Amino acid sequence: MSSFLTREGTYSLLHPPLPNASLPLTYEEPETWYTDTQTQDLLAVINACLHNLYDVQRAKSIFDRMRERPNHPGLDTRVYNAFINSYIGMATTKDPNNREYWVENAWELYEAMKRDGAERIAPNAGTYAALFVAWVRCVAPPMIA
Repeated sequence: MSSFLTREGTYSLLHPPLPNASLPLTYEEPETWYTDTQTQDLLAVINACLHNLYDVQRAKSIFDRMRERPNHPGLDTRVYNAFINSYIGMATTKDPNNREYWVENAWELYEAMKRDGAERIAPNAGTYAALFVAWVRCVAPPMIA
């Protein structure tokens, strides 16, 4: 064992990989790499407003203003899913009297994600799970046992 521990280590030098021939030589750089301070502040306010459905209307107004800017760096699928979940929560627990309004907002947000428009936000498994919960809680007929 002692001879193993005292021997000199061997090293391998690897050259950097060659460029992939199928990729274009030039590509479009993202508009920003990091979000600016104002965007981080707005996202913090949105998170606070959506927490426990505290002030969803205020969060929605901030979110709608952020969506007006194409390719906004702070908006991603996670933020969209948080709004869909909040809208469904409002429809089922906090504001069931306006259920149609909240479900319609959730559906419109999903439709905006599906379109290949300026937003370029793709739905993921979490999006479909939230919509399934919305369907079960708001649309599906009750199960008869």
